[in-house]
Amino acid sequence: MQRKICKYDCIICCTIGQCDVNRPINSRNPHRTNFQPSSYTYPDNDNPIPFEIANGASVLPLPSSASSPASSQSSLTKQLNRVPFSTKLFQILSQWALQENLVFSPISLKALLSFVYTVSKGKLAHELRSILNVPLNTTRVAWNFENLLNSFENNQAIRLVMANNLYYGKQYGPIADEIEDLARSSFGLDLNRLDFSMNYQAANVINSWVAKKTEGLIQNIVAGSSFNAETKAVLINAIYFKGEWEIEFSEDDTKKEKFYKLNQQEILVDMMCAEDIFRYGHFDELKASVLELPYKGSDITMLILLPDQRNGLRDLEQKLHQVNLHNLTEQLKREEVTVRLPKFNIEYSHNMIKPLQQMGLVSLFNEDSEMKIFKDQNTPLFVDQIQHKAFIRVNEAGTEAAASSFLKITPLSLPVRMIHFAADHPFVEFSQGKVLSNTVQSVTRNIFAADFYNAVASDKWTENVVVAPAAVQTSMALAYYGAKGKTATEIETGLRLGSNNAEDVAQRFGEFQQSFTRDNYIRLSNHVYINENLEFKGKFRDIAQRNFDSNIEKADFHPPYNKRTAERISKVVETKTNGKITDILKSQQLDDLTEGVIVNALSFSAPWQKAFRADKTTKRDFSDGNNRQTFKVDTMWSLNNYKYGEFSNLDATAVELPYQNADYSMVVILPNRSNGLRNLIQSLSGKNLVTLLEAGMTMQKVEIYLPKFSVSFGINLQEPFRKLGITTMFTRDGDFGNMYRMFVSHYINSANHKAYVEVTEDGTEQSLQSGGLKNIFSGTKKFDANHPFVFAIKHKDSIILMGHIANNVYV
Repeated sequence: MQRKICKYDCIICCTIGQCDVNRPINSRNPHRTNFQPSSYTYPDNDNPIPFEIANGASVLPLPSSASSPASSQSSLTKQLNRVPFSTKLFQILSQWALQENLVFSPISLKALLSFVYTVSKGKLAHELRSILNVPLNTTRVAWNFENLLNSFENNQAIRLVMANNLYYGKQYGPIADEIEDLARSSFGLDLNRLDFSMNYQAANVINSWVAKKTEGLIQNIVAGSSFNAETKAVLINAIYFKGEWEIEFSEDDTKKEKFYKLNQQEILVDMMCAEDIFRYGHFDELKASVLELPYKGSDITMLILLPDQRNGLRDLEQKLHQVNLHNLTEQLKREEVTVRLPKFNIEYSHNMIKPLQQMGLVSLFNEDSEMKIFKDQNTPLFVDQIQHKAFIRVNEAGTEAAASSFLKITPLSLPVRMIHFAADHPFVEFSQGKVLSNTVQSVTRNIFAADFYNAVASDKWTENVVVAPAAVQTSMALAYYGAKGKTATEIETGLRLGSNNAEDVAQRFGEFQQSFTRDNYIRLSNHVYINENLEFKGKFRDIAQRNFDSNIEKADFHPPYNKRTAERISKVVETKTNGKITDILKSQQLDDLTEGVIVNALSFSAPWQKAFRADKTTKRDFSDGNNRQTFKVDTMWSLNNYKYGEFSNLDATAVELPYQNADYSMVVILPNRSNGLRNLIQSLSGKNLVTLLEAGMTMQKVEIYLPKFSVSFGINLQEPFRKLGITTMFTRDGDFGNMYRMFVSHYINSANHKAYVEVTEDGTEQSLQSGGLKNIFSGTKKFDANHPFVFAIKHKDSIILMGHIANNVYV
């Protein structure tokens, strides 16, 4: 399987050490950074607060060393061959600026260099592939970055903009059409000719573009004196981020408080304060506490590492190179924490050529460069400058950050005590974007999805089916928390929960549920009702409400009140799913013997990243798969660039259609034979569909015919669970002793699941030939879903819904 480009890369990385904030920037000190808590003026010759910020889940700082960059380059280069791009770059920059503050955005630089990789060959391509750790397939590189940029553009909760520009000398050009389209669509890269002999005018053009892209935060990224008539090209990147805290700091609570510098001197700073539930952990091996501050409506968080000792920053820095920050974050648990954090601003500027050369990228900066982007290009094109400037501001409202000329790019466990997290001395901070990958957790979730779908659909291949395995699994993770003995073992094994530790399961699946329900595309309703004569245990109620946003109520199941109870429960679900799911529970399922009922529902409807043209939708034949009946159905049409694959082991073809929020996509799997649905369903059982398809799909131009469809499907989970080995929970042998506050065992009489999905033309309008990789592919594939097919909707690397269309489809 090919690696994903941006796995664990940083949005913005920065360190704050000891530097004189009043010392001017000059050629001897090109890295100087200002760190000043807001509204505080330092006296002359005083040092700023030592502080470190790194934005990203994979930044592993290099321990401080007294050796110069040159003396350590050989041994460092050997180490760098084994670590990710952002880590490599951070390690080298740490060596270059041992006593300086640092802020940069690895992923934005990676986007620029990845574009260069797609238009390079020979030694340059080899060097770029090595340091960037990207696939050999350049179309895969382009596709990944196109999705990345789309995910930024379609996130309504935060502002995250990345813009790149390649300015080239007037002696070059014109640019090849397919290269320009690739640059703009997949990398957000503008390509512009500039007369560098008019050096100050050229600098004004670049500085104006950067200032506009960064909302005025980054000014004067380049100086006119940097250019002359011999300048060939300049790569410029601008990134702007603005996010509000999910849990806000009140300005009324901000007060002047002491901050202890590394030399134990005290200064007064504006200290923000908040008291709430945060993800927190203490790590003895680091001698530090770790706190995560989430941003509203996104997967981006700020991670703060606070040493136990006031002078412990340097010791912590030396230990961080051994730490996997992604794994560190996974170990955090929800606790009630009092947070005190200084307000701060940071600014930084640096030319990136020497650090990149130290990483092994040499050919880009000399005449060995084999970068070809122009028509009839006969002379080498290499880069004179990669200039970078960054800014970040943290206050009560949230974070505002900008970087220019680089490349960028939950909660759980009951609080059992109040924790005081006072950042009143130097600490480390990471603002990170969480990226789900093919970890053990996503693999087991996807295998369960296939098994559960098979258990439901194997004898329903003549009707339309949709189920939400992710919703069922999270619902049953809550049930598992309340189960004991054999019942708990069956649930843990049959639903592939991956742990026999109930606290761990509740935390992981609570976070998973939050990750895929954050967007309004998905509406989830998950509730537990018990007989009015029984009582819930307090801890179970707290976990249900805090981790799973689940209604936990008592109800009257006795006739004749059972009808009213069923209607009330169904109405709750209908409201939570915006009216898409109705009548989830029937009164016949409730009687005098009913002890507990679980209802679980999920609806999904979202706009495409590339809309189907409504004027191209026509009535076309759809076969029922038995060659007995043909329906006329509304069939959508698109000609665009999609991930596509042909799978002989499934006797099927597949295409992946991304939604506007690029974290979501639909995979459609079409049997090669019109009556092949039943065999396809059986073939998918026990397989990780995401891994299976990803390994065999590539970007291709595809002509798609796909029926519009709207499917609602409900089922009592007792029979499919029986096929998965879960039996006792629905019988008097069931043991939910951790759910019910009773001395005798009680069980669940009924667990009902219902899902809804709608597929229409809606999405972002595209021209007939639009798409990030236009004109790269010579052939066009045809994907005509005119007979029964399977579909799966996934969020990042996890399947959320799965189903099939077998007959008349649109309601």
